[in-house]
Amino acid sequence: MVVPFPAGGATDNLARAFAKELSEALGQPFVIDNKAGAAGSIGTDLVAKAPPDGYTFLFGPANPLTIVPHLRKTPYVLEDLVPVARLGTYIAGLAVRNSLPVKSLKEFVELAKAKPGQLTFGSSGNGGMAHIRIEALKQAAGIDVIHVPYKGGPPEMQDLLGDRLDAMTENIIFPQAKAGNLRMLAIIGEERHPDFPDIPTVREAGYPEINTPGTFAVFAPRGTPEAIIKKLNAEVIKIAKTPQMRERMMAIGFAMAFDTLQQIKAAVEQEYAIYGKIIEAGGIKVE
Repeated sequence: MVVPFPAGGATDNLARAFAKELSEALGQPFVIDNKAGAAGSIGTDLVAKAPPDGYTFLFGPANPLTIVPHLRKTPYVLEDLVPVARLGTYIAGLAVRNSLPVKSLKEFVELAKAKPGQLTFGSSGNGGMAHIRIEALKQAAGIDVIHVPYKGGPPEMQDLLGDRLDAMTENIIFPQAKAGNLRMLAIIGEERHPDFPDIPTVREAGYPEINTPGTFAVFAPRGTPEAIIKKLNAEVIKIAKTPQMRERMMAIGFAMAFDTLQQIKAAVEQEYAIYGKIIEAGGIKVE
């Protein structure tokens, strides 16, 4: 099970939880292999080129397939991987360091306008969902903030906690925000987060453009036998529906969503089209 992001992040933590449950359910060891880099493209390419024998899968967000190919040439295309099971929809929070003198998204925008080119906004890599959300906010609010790409969420988080970064928008911020180590300004999702009932969604805060889609799923190399895909689809959904896994997923920022194989394929294709329009409108390029 290839995780295209570093160990210790939300994707890795969730993948390890599912790997344990799948190993017990199917009687086969599911081993996590972290292949981070290039906004998930390295791990995604590894799975795209793997033998379609049911022994190699990709676990994580769809953005290496739905975003990155719009930004630069990739060694794979959307059709090289088959969605196996949709685990949920990525939700996140927009947070700032505690020492930044803002208490709302509106105040953050006002500060950014007062200090053009001075505030820093991190992401877990060029071409990731957070990167596109930052660009969407810049366009919608008319602000100039410095995008700082990292190799993953954990190092980005450390810089925010250490006052070396001003803001970030990922799903791994929830535990730190709950502990009071960061200040949450808004929730990226259709509903408020149950742990932060007083924090508005970005739509409520006046910037719906940041509420971009984020499908989280298991993918297989094209050509993997349909019987294997159907079996894994059923087991993943069965595990995801257990109370303990649902609670764990929500804690690290995933809203539940379960689809048939046809529905998840359509969702990924729709996401690909949506991100393509956002990137084209913003003239965003990543070398």
